[in-house]
Amino acid sequence: AWLPLCLPAPCSFSRRMQSLESSDEGSEDDSSEEQELSKLRCKRGIMIAVAGVCGILLLPFLFIGVYLICGLIAGSPGDADYKHSFEAMAPMRSMTLEQLETEMPMIVGTAPLPTQLRGVFWLGDQGKSSALCSFGGPNKDKVESGGKECSSGKIGSDRKYCIRVSGDRVWSLRSNILSFVYAVNDIRYVFTFDSAENPKYATIQNFCDMRGWLPGYDVFFFAKLFDMVLMESHDTFKNSVVWKRTSVMPFFNSTYELVQVMDEYGVKIEPAWSAFMKYQRNIAGNSLYYRMYDE
Repeated sequence: AWLPLCLPAPCSFSRRMQSLESSDEGSEDDSSEEQELSKLRCKRGIMIAVAGVCGILLLPFLFIGVYLICGLIAGSPGDADYKHSFEAMAPMRSMTLEQLETEMPMIVGTAPLPTQLRGVFWLGDQGKSSALCSFGGPNKDKVESGGKECSSGKIGSDRKYCIRVSGDRVWSLRSNILSFVYAVNDIRYVFTFDSAENPKYATIQNFCDMRGWLPGYDVFFFAKLFDMVLMESHDTFKNSVVWKRTSVMPFFNSTYELVQVMDEYGVKIEPAWSAFMKYQRNIAGNSLYYRMYDE
């Protein structure tokens, strides 16, 4: 009589145990899924972060690529006689301002250059870019496959004169990083003067070829005109030859002055020299970078 009354108890207990076991298994499955989801979220976060970092790192290269394509499409307006490669590029050197006070690394421009182009010039208001330049020559740069030399030391019969920015002792910079950029492009400026004997105006065209690896391209394709005008007088630099450089851009014009800081005899011209040295110290510190071959 008691057995049937007791039978449901073990059956109910068994069902409860099965329910609890099933519940435990479900909890374990839920926990396992949550862990898997957590791992997937972590992996996805890492992948997004890596992709973001790669994107940021690749942006400069993308910009450079687009820039070069635009330059190649624009072509180069530079004179055909200067569209050639060079046999070599002089090693980079550096000099302190203390050394500069006693030793001029640039070739000092002399005759047969016209007096307006002799000596050494300060490229004013260039920030950490260009510092000193010279029309002097000849230097030790040699062209590889014909064409006219840059920095020959005299204006040609065509009234043109070429300066290689990464050339031997004709251009100096305040930044070693920027010197690398100039060297990679191997920029040349071709000046076309209004007169070979008494110039007062010049247009300036550039030519780049990435040291012979690319066809000629215009690194300043966005500019409408580069030119310079001889100033008849200057309020501050009365003892110096001063050229006013103008870059005509699509939406604005940029100007600076090319100021003679040393004459054809290697004598510093005041107050231009002191103004250059003060600007140099304030903007770029104590170093100047230029290129020169070994003796």
